[in-house]
Amino acid sequence: MPSRFQAVREALKLNKITIAKELDIPQPTVSDMENGKLDISKKTIKKLVSRYGVNANWLLTGEGEMFLGGEPEDKDDFPEDPEQGAAMLDHLLNLLIKKGLIEESDIPPPLPGVRRVNYADKMTKETYRMLQRQLAKAQREAEHAQKEAERIEKKMARYEAQHSESDEASEPAREYEPRMELPLLEVVAAGEPLESLDTGETYSVPLSRLHGNPERYFAVRVRGESMKEAGIYDDSIVVIRKEVDLINGKIYLFRREGEYTLKRYRLRNDMKPKLLYEDGTGREVEMYEGEDWEVVGVFCFAG
Repeated sequence: MPSRFQAVREALKLNKITIAKELDIPQPTVSDMENGKLDISKKTIKKLVSRYGVNANWLLTGEGEMFLGGEPEDKDDFPEDPEQGAAMLDHLLNLLIKKGLIEESDIPPPLPGVRRVNYADKMTKETYRMLQRQLAKAQREAEHAQKEAERIEKKMARYEAQHSESDEASEPAREYEPRMELPLLEVVAAGEPLESLDTGETYSVPLSRLHGNPERYFAVRVRGESMKEAGIYDDSIVVIRKEVDLINGKIYLFRREGEYTLKRYRLRNDMKPKLLYEDGTGREVEMYEGEDWEVVGVFCFAG
């Protein structure tokens, strides 16, 4: 007995390779879901609902209709007549261009000597239906965005009505952006190990600017202007990500014998590493072999 996933695929008249590509999943995963070795993931269910209009309740329980709004159109209704096929294709492409889903330049030109009307013969039924699904998905997303905009507008209207008698000038509504409080450390010319430099303060940054594990980041207050040409001035606060690998040209926080410095790492043509000042003096520090240089982290951005 075929699985419900297989039933959907067969109803859509898609092979395993095509549906795997459209759902962005490995082809073996398709086979495992169809033979019952693997359950359909929530991510795949969401894609089946948004892309093909599959009824999630039917997919999970078998109850109700397979598709929201009934069965998908039969692919066999693609016209055999080239003139009619070209007209349908042009209409669909124009809709996709109008909605900004594709560019005019994305449409391949007819072959030399081949009339545009005959180009419909080159367009497979599967590709035509894929474009139809793309258009339908865009329409559903537009409807959802419209409903969300209306919901937010009603919410703002209720808020304004509740605070209309306030004596304070109301500020424009701002979209909430999650933030992260980073430990704020102090960089000095010489001092104790990094852990004891904690000021007890924190520095707030947007979470969207931190990539990967946010626990790897910390903030540092910089003393001196040796990196002012890189936009790092005295008393600047910079964000550092804990890192040990060196990449040529990037700025790092180094520690050596209890002293800390923020410098650009450069590997010269002679393969000798140097640390560059960026204060207009052209000064540099050679990292001699055997010296105890420790990479604390890589500079990400200045506050």
